[in-house]
Amino acid sequence: MKTIQEIRQERSRSFEPILRKIIRARNPHNVVEWGPGYSTQVMSEEMGGGFIITMEHDPKYFNRQAENLKELGFEVVDNEKPGAGKRQFGKAF
Repeated sequence: MKTIQEIRQERSRSFEPILRKIIRARNPHNVVEWGPGYSTQVMSEEMGGGFIITMEHDPKYFNRQAENLKELGFEVVDNEKPGAGKRQFGKAF
């Protein structure tokens, strides 16, 4: 029997084939997304070139994703100012 964690992981990645198909069909050069995560990695793999900007407002999630995205070659920019609550990751390739 699968654990709840395994079921959640499967469900969270069920979008992957659809996202890959959309990126291949549209061939975007620039993407802006709110909320970095696995979708950011998928787009980075499929785009083959361009620029992805992804923003995160939650400091805990930002810090957790920052390390993951640095490993993928993203530049991490924390431009939070008092009250702004904006953090972003960017990758040019």
